[in-house]
Amino acid sequence: MNAELDTVKYAILGIGVDVNQGANEFPADLRKLATSLKLEVGETLDRAELAAEILRELDGVYSRICSGQFEAVADEFAECCKTIGRDVAIRVGERCLRGRAESLDADGALLLRTQHGHLERIIGGDVTVDK
Repeated sequence: MNAELDTVKYAILGIGVDVNQGANEFPADLRKLATSLKLEVGETLDRAELAAEILRELDGVYSRICSGQFEAVADEFAECCKTIGRDVAIRVGERCLRGRAESLDADGALLLRTQHGHLERIIGGDVTVDK
């Protein structure tokens, strides 16, 4: 992200989707944590078709946000989010925070209730859901 005190100039979003991996293709230490769409739906998927559909969906969501519908989009995401209500670890640079993911705020930041009871506003980091 490139931002100033009160203005975000741009943000770069990256997502990763394990599509057609079998359970034995993940490193041994990840097999209890990782999954793929193939493992979840029971069939091999066309990766190009999936990528195109993800881009179509992201474009639609972006259009809605640009037209002032951010809160509605955030509410829909929160309803579908498997992270909310779960214990998580979040790595932000060298710092690692642990706690329960409580909700998203009006700006889309994750609200994390830490082990010490503090409510932290998280705007970026690598999230791992504790299993």
